[in-house]
Amino acid sequence: MTTLRVLKFGGSSVGASERLVRVTDLILREQAIGPVAVVVSAMGDTTDWLIEAAHAAERGDQRVAEAVVERVGQLALDVGLTALRELLRRPGRDEHAPAPELPTQVSELLVPLRQVLAGVGLLRQCSAQTLDLVLSFGERLSAGILAALLRVRGQAAVAVDAREWMVTDDRFGDALVDEQATRTRLAVLAATWGPAIAVHTGFLGATPDGRTTTLGRNGSDYTATLLAGALAASEVQIWTDVPGVMTGDPTILRDAYPIARMSYQEALELANFGARLFHPRTMVPLIEGRIVLRIRSTMDPEAEGTRIDEHGAPTAGPTCVTSLENLALLDIR
Repeated sequence: MTTLRVLKFGGSSVGASERLVRVTDLILREQAIGPVAVVVSAMGDTTDWLIEAAHAAERGDQRVAEAVVERVGQLALDVGLTALRELLRRPGRDEHAPAPELPTQVSELLVPLRQVLAGVGLLRQCSAQTLDLVLSFGERLSAGILAALLRVRGQAAVAVDAREWMVTDDRFGDALVDEQATRTRLAVLAATWGPAIAVHTGFLGATPDGRTTTLGRNGSDYTATLLAGALAASEVQIWTDVPGVMTGDPTILRDAYPIARMSYQEALELANFGARLFHPRTMVPLIEGRIVLRIRSTMDPEAEGTRIDEHGAPTAGPTCVTSLENLALLDIR
């Protein structure tokens, strides 16, 4: 029996209708090989827009805050409905599966967002705790829409709010995960999904008393690796808009190319020296569970991408070049 694999899709992978359709193709293709779980980020620039809305409400500018909420909802609807129309035109879809009411789904989720922002406006204060709650709506929109589109394609799917199982402390904005409590909750929840593909919100957690937290930089990748470790997955696939870990920054080095294999240690070193693709915290569940990490491109799904494991490349040699920007080196004697 093929063990579970976790597929993570970033905001650029779900921020346009044609890419969102491609994501459903990729999920179903991987599901045909063996069971999968999915982690998804907020669409496109949604997270930045939600920060903008929170700051506008804090200034007392509810008109701007409302306009930003409308922009968030319109992006979700434009992407979701266009993808839905494309899928409904495809042959072989499940004729008995009802088309999802995406406008209702989106509008209902935006109601509590507007209520939170109204409270921020009244208090003229947006704490780190409140900001985390505001930011949570981006991933919740993505997960709900993607799960609905998978059901249109005849695949049982359920949107899972990671706040139901990701237990953290109350360091809002950069929360620390209680891994034992998280594993306990996840084991109970996973038993309720059955054969459905679980589409999880990345980036989000909650304190033991239910307050929303976020996991900070690379939070959705961290969600994916924690999920993989807790469910004893064999592999995590990070689907992004680059064809793998490159030998250098392709915006600087025009002949940069993707690396086929590298080790956990090499990935940690790259994270230490400025590679934004990795965060040391993200790697820990992989190392502990000896879980393979693959970096793959939604734009070129046939490419193998980069495989990261405990062994790395069979031959030693330089891996790649990375850089840290906006730093100065001081030599003090």
